Amino acid sequence: QSVLPFVGWVKLVGALTSAFGSDSPCVGRRRLAMWGSAMCVLSDLAIAWRLGSPEKAPVSLAAAAFFIFIYAWNSGFGGMQFLATLEILPNEVRSIWAGQIFAIVGVVELLVYQVFETLLLADGVLTFIM
Repeated sequence: QSVLPFVGWVKLVGALTSAFGSDSPCVGRRRLAMWGSAMCVLSDLAIAWRLGSPEKAPVSLAAAAFFIFIYAWNSGFGGMQFLATLEILPNEVRSIWAGQIFAIVGVVELLVYQVFETLLLADGVLTFIM
């Protein structure tokens, strides 16, 4: 049985939460970004704990942390980085600087994706600390 459909649904729910909550007065961008960041960190810590001491942390904790991370990223911090960049930069330099920022982020993400599995297999806990 494949996990990918569940990942897709979690991503969709997170994106819809972000879309409907970002301009809502009771939720807002700041709360979504702060909550998303905090939940991503806590999920990473739970996964690192599972990798560091598998006898103490149950598999279900790591699985739940995995899905919580995906939801928190999509609902909170994932899309907000682009929104914040475009809102903070002055109009005179917005297009040039935003393009450079997104290009650098793309290169860094590509490097992370290329070495993630190698780091994970070498030392799982160290991967999440970095």
